Amino acid sequence: MADHFDKRAPISKDGTAGTGAGISHLLGMGMGMGMAALGGPQSSSMPNHVVYGNDLLDQHEWRYTVFLVEFLMTTNWQAEIKVPQPNPDDSEETKSELKKLRDKQDHEGRAERYDEIVAESDEYLGLFENLCYFDAHSHPALSDLVQTVDQIGWTVVQYYKEYYGRKRPSYLDPTIRPVIRVPTHPSYPSGHSTQSHLIKNVLLDVFDFRGKEFLDELQKVATRIAENREWAGVHFESDTLAGENLASSIWSLAKRNPNYSRLLETAKAEAKRYADSGHTLLIHPTKK
Repeated sequence: MADHFDKRAPISKDGTAGTGAGISHLLGMGMGMGMAALGGPQSSSMPNHVVYGNDLLDQHEWRYTVFLVEFLMTTNWQAEIKVPQPNPDDSEETKSELKKLRDKQDHEGRAERYDEIVAESDEYLGLFENLCYFDAHSHPALSDLVQTVDQIGWTVVQYYKEYYGRKRPSYLDPTIRPVIRVPTHPSYPSGHSTQSHLIKNVLLDVFDFRGKEFLDELQKVATRIAENREWAGVHFESDTLAGENLASSIWSLAKRNPNYSRLLETAKAEAKRYADSGHTLLIHPTKK
């Protein structure tokens, strides 16, 4: 999800400082919960028993971290991925984009999107789960894959945000009035665009047996999430486009890794099996 992982740690231009901080945060959390579950050292406020249900699912965050490290260490992503430099602050292109944002904030469409904008600031994965009809219980492999790429998307996009350091629209033009709190990390590329399009690309591969209407709707969901950040007043249109292109590069690169290919094939088989079963857990004898 958008804010599921710790995103406060800065990422240096060589990708080391912030990545390590994020991994340390997650590994520390996972190790702490694991020790508690095994009866190891724990605070007095922690229950001295094995946890189940949603708490157990939460402990699976270590899996996403393992796959994140695999991606960062084996794909040569900094050399393979090309993210062009954003337009300068004083360029005609940036001035044109600022005008588009001023037009949006005075358009009735902003009010129509307001509830979506606010909700998606914290969570948007549910939109994909509802459309594709899955969650961590029904499709554990697919859920692992989606959560993994969401974390990879966030980590990689933060690297490029910090590398280019583009100012937010409302910093350049104080007449722009965002409807949500403006993130204090840089603007380019858009994280929401990167992550939503990355998840979309994964789901397009997993549900390739579905019809065109479904696949078109999947694209619309990702596009809407990304564009809502423009309507919110916190991103330029070029931030959105750069995020979409970055998502394509990340997913193309990840699929070349054998471990990601394996996870993808497992998720595809899981989704097809669930669809063929009529969404039931039990196999019943054929009625005569």
